Amino acid sequence: MIKRVSFRFAYIAWPFALLALVLAAVIYFYSRLPANIAYYFVDGSPDKWAGRETVTAWLLAPQVIFALAALGVVGLVTRLSRRFPKIDGETVKPLLAVMGNMFVLPQAILGLVMLDIFTYNAYLTHVIALLPAALAVMALGVIALGVYFVLALRRVWYSPARQASRSNPVVSQK
Repeated sequence: MIKRVSFRFAYIAWPFALLALVLAAVIYFYSRLPANIAYYFVDGSPDKWAGRETVTAWLLAPQVIFALAALGVVGLVTRLSRRFPKIDGETVKPLLAVMGNMFVLPQAILGLVMLDIFTYNAYLTHVIALLPAALAVMALGVIALGVYFVLALRRVWYSPARQASRSNPVVSQK
């Protein structure tokens, strides 16, 4: 029996949780920021400046876009699974969770950039080194995708249909 896929917030929980965390950071730092803030640095020193509202808007916009993109992708796939009943819900559910929550990776990198800009302008210090932090986020993404693909391959490799086709030579010839 083919199960339909329904929308679940768990499919997009990480992007929206990170968006909430970023909004909390904006609320915390906004009153501590000067009117003009540095947003571009050369060798750790500020090189380009802009208004606090402009930089905040440019840092928040991608966060909102990524969260809404996760919502859109998961919503579209769940709607398509209703229109095409041959799609097995048990197969699509893990894929939806990965697809929706992978948007958190670029969000995390942008969040680290925002945190660095805000902490420098509020406290005149760089709290984190962006390159190692961004590489760590990307490595976590690679590990998560690797685990997902290994589990998917194991599911296919040990599936009852594959086991039946290996044990019955007549079925495997079709």
